[in-house]
Amino acid sequence: MIDSKQYIQFLFTQKNIGISPKRIALFEEFVKDESNIIAVNQIQESQKMIMDKWKLKNKISDIIEKQLIIRCKSEIFHYILLSYFIYLIFLNRRC
Repeated sequence: MIDSKQYIQFLFTQKNIGISPKRIALFEEFVKDESNIIAVNQIQESQKMIMDKWKLKNKISDIIEKQLIIRCKSEIFHYILLSYFIYLIFLNRRC
């Protein structure tokens, strides 16, 4: 994750907020404020959680779309192993 100063600079840039040269010292003090550091960390953790949820949903969707073909005594059986794969995904996440 990027540090608080870089994150706040990026945020300000996205919101078209400039920092004039005479306000650089004020900005440095602002980014070192503990409450701002905590806020940035919480935002980054929330963003990571959202991305992790999306990746999991995406994996589940991939699994649903795929079928595993098992050959048994010259006959082909199609099984969707959704519950098994989801179980494996959740085991992976716990580690």
